[in-house]
Amino acid sequence: MLKKILWIALFISVVGIFFTSCSDDSSPTNNNGNENEIAEITEILKPSTNSNIESFSYETGTLVFEENTNVEHIEVGEIVVGGISDATPEGFLRKVISKREENGKTIFETEQATITEAIKNCSYSGTIPLDNLEPDSVWYADGVKRGNDKSKLGINIDVSVVFYDQDGDSSTSNDQVKLEGNFKAGIDLNLDFNINYFSLERFEISTSLTRETNLLATIGMAKNFTAIDKDIVRYFYPPITVPTVVPIIVVPSITLTAKADGSISAKASYGIVSTEENMVGAVYEDESWSRISSHTDNFNYNSIEVAGNFEFKAGVGIELKTKIYGVVGPAIGVDAYGKASAEATITPTSMDIGYELKVGADLHISAVLEVFSHTFLEYTLGWNMFEKILLEDNFVLSYIPEAIISTPLDNSYFPYGANVNFTGYGEDPQDGTITENIVWESDIDGYLGSGTPLNINNLSLGEHNITMTVTDSDGYSDDATISVEIIGSGNTPPMISIISPSNGSSFTIGDIVSIETTAEDNGSIESIKLYVDNEILTTLTSLPFNYDWNTSNLSEGDHTLKAIATDNEGLTGESEEVSITLSSSNNGGITFGNFGITTNKYEDQSDWDQIIQDLFGSEYRVADWNDLIAYYNNGGDLLDLFDGLGLTEYRNSAYVKRNGDASYSNTRYYFAERHEHNLPNNFAAHDNIDNYLISLGSWNGSNKIMAIKVDHSNQETFFEDFNDGDYTNNPSWNVINEDDMPGNIDVINSDYIEFKRENVGGNGGGVYLEKELNIELTDISKVKFDVNPVFSNVGAGAGWNNNEYPISVYLYLEDSSSNELLLRFCYNYRGGESLTSDDYIRVAFPSCEQNTWIRDQEFTIKEYFSQAIKIKKIRIGGDGWSFKGLIDNISIVK
Repeated sequence: MLKKILWIALFISVVGIFFTSCSDDSSPTNNNGNENEIAEITEILKPSTNSNIESFSYETGTLVFEENTNVEHIEVGEIVVGGISDATPEGFLRKVISKREENGKTIFETEQATITEAIKNCSYSGTIPLDNLEPDSVWYADGVKRGNDKSKLGINIDVSVVFYDQDGDSSTSNDQVKLEGNFKAGIDLNLDFNINYFSLERFEISTSLTRETNLLATIGMAKNFTAIDKDIVRYFYPPITVPTVVPIIVVPSITLTAKADGSISAKASYGIVSTEENMVGAVYEDESWSRISSHTDNFNYNSIEVAGNFEFKAGVGIELKTKIYGVVGPAIGVDAYGKASAEATITPTSMDIGYELKVGADLHISAVLEVFSHTFLEYTLGWNMFEKILLEDNFVLSYIPEAIISTPLDNSYFPYGANVNFTGYGEDPQDGTITENIVWESDIDGYLGSGTPLNINNLSLGEHNITMTVTDSDGYSDDATISVEIIGSGNTPPMISIISPSNGSSFTIGDIVSIETTAEDNGSIESIKLYVDNEILTTLTSLPFNYDWNTSNLSEGDHTLKAIATDNEGLTGESEEVSITLSSSNNGGITFGNFGITTNKYEDQSDWDQIIQDLFGSEYRVADWNDLIAYYNNGGDLLDLFDGLGLTEYRNSAYVKRNGDASYSNTRYYFAERHEHNLPNNFAAHDNIDNYLISLGSWNGSNKIMAIKVDHSNQETFFEDFNDGDYTNNPSWNVINEDDMPGNIDVINSDYIEFKRENVGGNGGGVYLEKELNIELTDISKVKFDVNPVFSNVGAGAGWNNNEYPISVYLYLEDSSSNELLLRFCYNYRGGESLTSDDYIRVAFPSCEQNTWIRDQEFTIKEYFSQAIKIKKIRIGGDGWSFKGLIDNISIVK
């Protein structure tokens, strides 16, 4: 702390050059001729007294002095002014509303005072050059770093910000909207005010802003793009003491924000290089506001590419915010931008594109003066400082590729059975040379293959028109056609096909499957070889070339059959492959696709899991209601599924689990029932699919049990998105309030859930939802969710005991010895620290963005607790005195 005080003292001595103040030493007069003076009720603490402050709360106003501190002369109703100390890092200006003694300590209860209450007369004018200040801390977003080149300007960053990624794959850039380059800035804060007999007669705030930019905006083919503001850098500066008749403590901070907006239907890019000098601000005088604005610039562009209709605006905004005595004060923002637009006139073969490139700047000023005067609290100004055209032009763009066949030449001929090498390519104005999206066809044999080169040795006899079709990345295509003749040379290869079983047939392991073939040749057929999964099954040497195939030794799943015929001169011909499916022969159960069902009924309290394992094997488990939802959402036909499982009639049912639970209560067990959109009057449905096509109910007694084959790569066993509008059922959560002053839990727009506590006092505990679970873990089990840390009132870090996060996800785990393990994922944009112990792991995300959805959070649970075998409970919610956090789309994937 001593080092910090010495630094501030040095800073004041330097910046004093820039201030014309109303300090006690100079004692200048204000504009009305009155000498600068403080109010009689104002008490400015001496440094020695200020250092004896034991604690101070900016939220409650409680001010505590250490024992034997001489503050007896301070009375209720007086205004106390304190400077910077460990207990008061932002100083304070407070009015005393009560005073008491406890254990030798003097305790004041205070409320926020205003500068016009503390100062009777004062004139002040000064400049704070922020380029001369070293920030306490700097936060950089992903893709942003400090610039390497030297600059006299204090702000120097290299930017690579992706606003939007259509497919979510960072390795593909043709669908991204991004801003790249370098941004430099220097900024000074100017303050000027006049207080005359406790009244604020004039107030001026402005910034002198120098900017140097070299930025490139790149627009890919992005659908559904919406306006995005993304904070990329935050500078947090140390507190500054402004030397007036009352020391005013100002804490500045600067935020840089990348901004993008527009409508996109074509690819584009543009680069802008600029230097600017700006003076912007606002003046309050004669009970009205007016704006300050001056601007000089030198703009140029270094590239522009367009390929169709679009309108796009992007740039970097800079905002200077202030806090005065810990209270939010005035803020000034300048949003510079480049704006490009293009309009295309489309013909069958080309586009005539006219385009325009503009530059400009928008300003916004928030004059929050709560700490200056009670008579007016806030005034907001906003305007466009300038906008001008850098470039206007138009050009013609052809967008249909040209297909070119290289080999063979037109009107070529080949003997039957010869290898024919087809090569070709496409030329496209946008894509260049195309060698990938190429398809070859014959008017006799149909589809031949794709790509280049393509080698074919089985073209039929006759004159073929061979067509090559090439398609570019925009979906436009072109054809080229040549003539190729195949000439007979005596003997020809045999033609063979499998006529039974048919492609896609299903059988049970152990079935005898009849394989029937047919073959033709201009000579005679000597033999036919049958292959299963490319392994020879048998060789047939006499008519009728059929075979009874015993499937007992094959595995469950898909298999392929093919036949190869050999004629009397040794030429061969191969059939098309036939695919069949073999299912296991389950004693007491049947399967349909990945689902199964017991043929017998079992009591509700039976060990369902063991029954399914015994009947279907270790690859199966009891089906969950979420499995049926996923099957339907992925395009599965539920009535076909129920038919395949033997549940063919209206109101047929089978036991299932729900979120891993078999029972709804001690006496009622979940089952899925077929209703075909006709819900019985006496049926209490917990959930349904497609307007009661299938319904979820619960009852007791005996029933069949539904099973599903486990896919460990994506088995969802728990899901909640709050789209049903509440958290009391489907599933039912328990509300937990760890405080005598509870917070609020609300489902917003039937879409996501909000946890909130707003300055309600209490002990600063948490508010949560909990759900008991019983989910066994695999090595790849994951938890997934979306979160949004909207607000936290902690000054920095994660508050008391590093435990105050506006939104967290808790997983209560269990190891093989029934020991409890706690895994917690925490989000607070103000900071936080991760922690690892034997039974508690906290994973903190201190660099997350405020009030921004953080989507697709995904964590493999055993990467944190390898000994965990089960999830016993999940908790979601927030912690702290005052906070707001959002969460949505919570799932556990086994």
